[in-house]
Amino acid sequence: MDKLRPWYFLRNASTKRFISSLLKLSKNESLELPASPTLTVAGNGGGTFAHKLIAYKYAAFLDSDFEAGAFIILDKFFTGELQRKSDLVADLNLSILEFDNKRITPAIAGAGWRGGSMKSQYSSQKLSC
Repeated sequence: MDKLRPWYFLRNASTKRFISSLLKLSKNESLELPASPTLTVAGNGGGTFAHKLIAYKYAAFLDSDFEAGAFIILDKFFTGELQRKSDLVADLNLSILEFDNKRITPAIAGAGWRGGSMKSQYSSQKLSC
């Protein structure tokens, strides 16, 4: 059971190489990593604390399903299957705008204003504050 404890994980050669790589990358990338990316506090309320990337590595160390899932998500991102949330929201907003323009534009440009047909088209959509 000790092999699942954080102290065992942090002493693992693979983990040490991973942390070393993160420290090297933090100098070149926009990765905000403290000089000591892990912290162990003894006593009540204590524990082992680490940067989130090290926590992800620890989760993969503990659970191969987590690790496999992370690789699947990473693969979807690299192949373009996974979109950013902001991209999806932008696409949705653009679709709504295009829909609204298609619904209103023909009535404004054409005969929709004649004979009150525009009013009847929107009579069921009462707006209130």
